[in-house]
Amino acid sequence: MKISVLLTLIFGASSSLHAAATMYQALEHFADERGSDALDSVMLIRGEGGQPQPAEWIVYRGGAKDSEFRAEGITSSGRVLSGKASARELNLPPHAERVNFSMLSVDSNAAFRIATQEARKENFSFDRIDYELRANSLAGVPAWSLRLFNESKSYLGELTLSAATGEILRPLQLHSYAVKDVGGQEKLVMVREPWARRAVRSVGRWFSQTGTTFGKDTLRGLGTAEEIAIGNRTRDDAFKTD
Repeated sequence: MKISVLLTLIFGASSSLHAAATMYQALEHFADERGSDALDSVMLIRGEGGQPQPAEWIVYRGGAKDSEFRAEGITSSGRVLSGKASARELNLPPHAERVNFSMLSVDSNAAFRIATQEARKENFSFDRIDYELRANSLAGVPAWSLRLFNESKSYLGELTLSAATGEILRPLQLHSYAVKDVGGQEKLVMVREPWARRAVRSVGRWFSQTGTTFGKDTLRGLGTAEEIAIGNRTRDDAFKTD
């Protein structure tokens, strides 16, 4: 079944977009604008700064051996903007395959929910997410690579999951980075994470693994208090419900 037909069955025939468009919806619109055959050469899809969905999805088309790829951005207003990107920028391996959309079953909204669940297990909260979808095998099985940032862009978690089954392929890895301006460009720079945050998350992980509800709720509250103490969250944010 063609991907455009599949997406139409899931989301309906409308091609209009909005600020919270998921990747499925953006792809449906892209197929309407460029033709369904355009999806046959997709190597990579990116969306940055999702809260939970990004304002723009970028589709990269070409072949694994190409030195340059077509980069087409689908904006929240429905415009499709064309550009180019170098193979070095995309960091694709020599054996990279095109994305097999017939195996795609986990949309970006589902990927966001899974990332949230995994972050809670580590007593880690995030405010925005960068999405990347690419093939994870020679069969073109799609996989999500997710990077999680907090409001101040100071902490980063990375998670990889199958976009075919939702299975966790690479568990959440937590790192401590700051996003700084280097020569007019934003770059990730490693910084030291506060010891209190590391301690709270470690104890929270232990309670999560034991399945003690009281312990998890207690440590989640302590984590919130600790974030307020070091200035990473406001009291108003702390009392928002999920």
